[in-house]
Amino acid sequence: TEFVRLLREKIPADKEVSTAVAANPNNWGSGWQASYDYSALAHYSDYLMMMTYDEHYNGGEAGPVASIQFVENSIKYALNHTTADKVVVGIPLFGRIWSVDDRNTMGTGVAISTVNEMVDVYGATVTYDTATESVKAEFEIKQGDRQFTVAGKVLPAGRYVVWYENDQSLQAKLNLINQYNLK
Repeated sequence: TEFVRLLREKIPADKEVSTAVAANPNNWGSGWQASYDYSALAHYSDYLMMMTYDEHYNGGEAGPVASIQFVENSIKYALNHTTADKVVVGIPLFGRIWSVDDRNTMGTGVAISTVNEMVDVYGATVTYDTATESVKAEFEIKQGDRQFTVAGKVLPAGRYVVWYENDQSLQAKLNLINQYNLK
């Protein structure tokens, strides 16, 4: 916060200062998410770029990258500390893949274009979870199937689940941005 204050002080008034902040959908009072003083940062910044993703993350349990409730709770938290015109919502343009069979691939980030290609190649079962407004694909890679490289590693034969975004899930998040009249 002190760095941003000094930056605002030194940068010409016609230059924009924006600050990226972690989402804090659960009003955490400790941990790295709580280290962002939204009120003070909003005072010195033209806007806060809120990273409303990684609800489920690399090394964690399988689940949506950013469920609708995670995003909305993050917005509500921000609005308790600043005004709507200072809040920009960063939405995920990626997915996360988990191996069902082993712990070698546990939430690795993957481009949506790669997910869509894997869905086609492996004939994945794709479901839309209306409770979380998120998309999930499940598929199996068999010996001899086309291989994909994710984060520098070739995915071995096995079963996988991928949570990602599509037009419908992204539209749900955009609807929240409009609903709360955010920047």
